[in-house]
Amino acid sequence: MASDSMASVPTGVIQSEQHSEAVSRCTEEANSELLNTLTKSSHANDERESSSVSLWSLPRRKKYILMSLAITNFVAFLCFSILAPFFPKEADTKGISATTSGWIFACFALTQFIASPFCGKLMPIMGSRFMFLAGQFFNSMCTILFGMLGYIETKDGGTVFVIFCFLVRVSSALGVAAFATASFTIISREFSKSIGRAFGVLETFTGLGLMLGPAIGGALYDAGGFKLPFFVLGGFMLFTLPINCCILPTQSDEIIDTKPDSLSKLMLSAETIFICMAIMVAALVWSALDPTLEPHLRVFDLDPTMVGLIFLLMAAVYAMCSPVCGIIGDKMKDVRILLILGDLLCIVGLLFVGPSPLIGFSIEFNTLWMNLVSLAILGIGNSLIVTPSFDVLNRKALERGLEDNTATYGIVAGVWSSSYALGEFIGPIFAGWMRDTKGFEWCMTYIAFVCGASAVSLISLMLFDCKNKKHSLHNNDIHQQKRKHHTSISNERTPLLKTKNEILNKTCEQV
Repeated sequence: MASDSMASVPTGVIQSEQHSEAVSRCTEEANSELLNTLTKSSHANDERESSSVSLWSLPRRKKYILMSLAITNFVAFLCFSILAPFFPKEADTKGISATTSGWIFACFALTQFIASPFCGKLMPIMGSRFMFLAGQFFNSMCTILFGMLGYIETKDGGTVFVIFCFLVRVSSALGVAAFATASFTIISREFSKSIGRAFGVLETFTGLGLMLGPAIGGALYDAGGFKLPFFVLGGFMLFTLPINCCILPTQSDEIIDTKPDSLSKLMLSAETIFICMAIMVAALVWSALDPTLEPHLRVFDLDPTMVGLIFLLMAAVYAMCSPVCGIIGDKMKDVRILLILGDLLCIVGLLFVGPSPLIGFSIEFNTLWMNLVSLAILGIGNSLIVTPSFDVLNRKALERGLEDNTATYGIVAGVWSSSYALGEFIGPIFAGWMRDTKGFEWCMTYIAFVCGASAVSLISLMLFDCKNKKHSLHNNDIHQQKRKHHTSISNERTPLLKTKNEILNKTCEQV
């Protein structure tokens, strides 16, 4: 009996010690496997983020989708820009003031600014394909309808004509806001690994539309009067609608329950606000030149054709640089560097297009070659800001916890379109007022200060992120050191346990 009781006690001790050792070993193995899994996942995410697909290697279906979106963008901005060469003259003949004419132009951008976020929220309900086609149809019909306004008589001083101009322009802007937001969403889904390049292609055709629109509009106006430009271009956009119906894909997750706080979650971020500010500034720089550049060039006594070619210079440089900026942006880890560089180039272009008195030039100093070089620099700066900005907003939305689906793409597209439209609305009004009160030189100087504020805000964000990254790396190092210390202590305990087990086994054998 005594021998049995003596044997039972050390056996329980042995089992307890062996159980503790097994638990310790299993915990260490589990932690090691978890660490390896996290490391592999991190590497996979890095590879997925850094990978980019060449547009030439895409399937034929996706190439057709991109071309369909690009052509629609091109025609839409043709319709948008045809008014510039002849509508002010037509408004004068109908007794409409320049201020009213300017508001007819500005209401388009204002409507886009208001409507774009709502289009983004409605995107998962209506579907990107349906919203794109509906917006294209609406815009083409409004363009044709605007040409019919030429039949309105102006016996009442043009009041009826003005009212219908505002109604048609606002309706057309709603259509553009719908299909532009939908096109950005389709780009995000179909070209998720090369958003920058695909967006660069779209912006190239946007630049071509802005570049050729005034020339085509002026030629059609000379050939057939006020109605012909709108009938031809509106009809052409309507003609492309069946083609887009066949090409554009039906999204598999169009009907999604959107979270009500998705937009606020995206916008309640300093980085999102500063990126939207950069987009707005780029649009402001472009649109501020519309009412101010032509009067500034009058001192050179240029004919209208030459003035038109100078206007086209910035759009041509923008169109050529956009694909390059898209390729560069897809290969960069932090695309905000391109936005900062674009802001800095815009500052240089704005200071020299005046030129600004702040850099030592007199108010009377003005040379044609300096204006041309400055406009080319502004075209490059705008492409550096606009082309990668949509991809930056997309990444920020995912970082803020939004899901990777059509609803998020729609929200991002709405925010981007709204920011750009706000700049297009503010630009002509601010520039016209500044030119009348301070002159063209100081107008460009103040806009350069706005670009500088955008650049400083983005640089501050990058420095803040670098500081946070260093702090997180320091915390990770401390955590790894504690982990190594804990592992070394566990390794020291194991031999002692083994020695104790051997003594207990020998004792049991002797008993």
